[in-house]
Amino acid sequence: MKKNNQKIKLIITIFVIVLLLWFIIINPLLKFKSMEKELVDSTKRYFEINSNMLPTGNKIRKVSLQTLYDKDFVKEDLRAPYTNKYCNTDSSWVRVSKTSDGYKYDAYLECGIFKSKTDHNGPVITLNDEDSITIYQGNKYSEKGVKSVIDDTDGKIDVNNVKIDSSKVDTNKVGTYEVTYTISDSLDNQTVKTRVIKVIQTLNNIVSKNTDKTKIYKGSHTDNYVMLDGILFKMVGINSDKSVKIVSTDSLASVNYEGIESWLNNYFYEKLSDSAKEYIVKSKWCNEKVDDPTNYTKCNSYGKKNYVGLLSVADLNNSKNSENTSNISNQIATWTSNTKSDKESWLNSYFNMNEGGLKEYKEINKDEIYSVKPVLNIKNDSLISSGDGTQTNPYILKDNNNTHKKGDKISELKTGTYLSYSGYKWRVIETLEDGTTKVIMMDSLGNGNYYTTYDKKSSNYNPNRKTNLGYKIVNESSEYIKTTLFTKKNIEIKTYDNGIKYGKETSKKNYSLKFVEASIFDLYSAQPSTKSSVWYQESSKKGNINYSNSMTLGIVKTKFDSEYSNSVRLVGYINKEAVIKDGSGTEYSPYTLTK
Repeated sequence: MKKNNQKIKLIITIFVIVLLLWFIIINPLLKFKSMEKELVDSTKRYFEINSNMLPTGNKIRKVSLQTLYDKDFVKEDLRAPYTNKYCNTDSSWVRVSKTSDGYKYDAYLECGIFKSKTDHNGPVITLNDEDSITIYQGNKYSEKGVKSVIDDTDGKIDVNNVKIDSSKVDTNKVGTYEVTYTISDSLDNQTVKTRVIKVIQTLNNIVSKNTDKTKIYKGSHTDNYVMLDGILFKMVGINSDKSVKIVSTDSLASVNYEGIESWLNNYFYEKLSDSAKEYIVKSKWCNEKVDDPTNYTKCNSYGKKNYVGLLSVADLNNSKNSENTSNISNQIATWTSNTKSDKESWLNSYFNMNEGGLKEYKEINKDEIYSVKPVLNIKNDSLISSGDGTQTNPYILKDNNNTHKKGDKISELKTGTYLSYSGYKWRVIETLEDGTTKVIMMDSLGNGNYYTTYDKKSSNYNPNRKTNLGYKIVNESSEYIKTTLFTKKNIEIKTYDNGIKYGKETSKKNYSLKFVEASIFDLYSAQPSTKSSVWYQESSKKGNINYSNSMTLGIVKTKFDSEYSNSVRLVGYINKEAVIKDGSGTEYSPYTLTK
């Protein structure tokens, strides 16, 4: 009895296993085979109607499942067995080839985990060299060719049968391009392999090709402009570590010599975006004392490392061309990094009508205030994403693009970006944590006839005193510009007892203001107005000295005189709701604003 029970259990177990095999494997396979047959039969019906499309000779014709659906040659939608998942209409097809006694129909059907055994794979293409190649802009692309082609059905195939298309590769333009390699086997299974060609340009590549033993850039001076954030720089040369030295094309502010290091690295550098800072190399800067700058061409002494510095006299002398002129110098007097003594430093391009006009170098007391052109060293192999290096289309480093679209908030803009509002051109100094944007007017306000009119008690800038220039700005600005987009801020006015020195103010006072006269130390304040000289808010109590910016002389100290007039350049704070209306943010196409 016990043996009979065991026998019955065994039979039931075998029956269950067979039943499971039937439902899980055998029946689905049979159903899949029947679908393959239906696919072939549908194709035969298709060619009965379209006999003129049957292949001739060695040609092969493929008809996709999707085509058979579209033409209503398949009775019902084909689905994977035991599921509602439809068969892949693009990957499923029937291949038709001519034989000696008719036509051969090979079906390939893909339904979930079920796939036909028909050879549907194209040949395997192996390329010579890498599948991704990087070349410099302007270099010629040299095709590396195909190493081998192997196919499941045909075995080795002649590499010369591969069709190579490199027509889209443009090595004169930075970008990513593709070269395609195409081949089919005898069963018309096609393979398309792609090689990626990256055409790049780097600053050090451009400079390296156009330098001499001095490592100073000697290329075309029409194609050496670089835009970092919204600030235009020129390439100076290449350093021993292959980083590229660049200098601001404009004087960006005016500082006494002893305050330059702090202004450059604690003020200017902090205004730059994070994407700009990623490119800057911390470097040592020339600080050698020079008795005579005329023939000084090699620096032998360097100070501590900083992110920002100044041009040395050697940089300027080495940059001269055959006509003894320098592409990186101009007629605005700017500090160099070299000193003459403990009290004097060298100034480049000093212009003074009283001293016979333009002088190449002039030794100046370190307490004097002259303009500053920041210098940066940019990392080796820094990629250029766009631009041709001209002044109107400068090189833009990858990920440092300052392009924005209509509706973007101006609080997203980088320092240096140009704006146009209420008939005046402005430039972004910085965006504050509360979303307001500090901007400086690049032209001068109104008719330009603003007198010092400081009262005799004090020469300090004071917005609350009616006899003061600060008061006139607060109360008369609205006559010349719309104030809608500007907001009041707690603005700090600094005062000095004896001479203006960066970071050496003797006292401070806060005022709630929409506008203030530009500070001598503000970014972009040193760029002269196109109209006339402009006042600065700084003044010295001793001697009642006021400061202004002249287009030819740079910084001018003026003894208090109620009859002496200059223009006014404003600094204001645009509220966080202001957005871009149009424009591109450049000097030639500034962003216009709306709310």
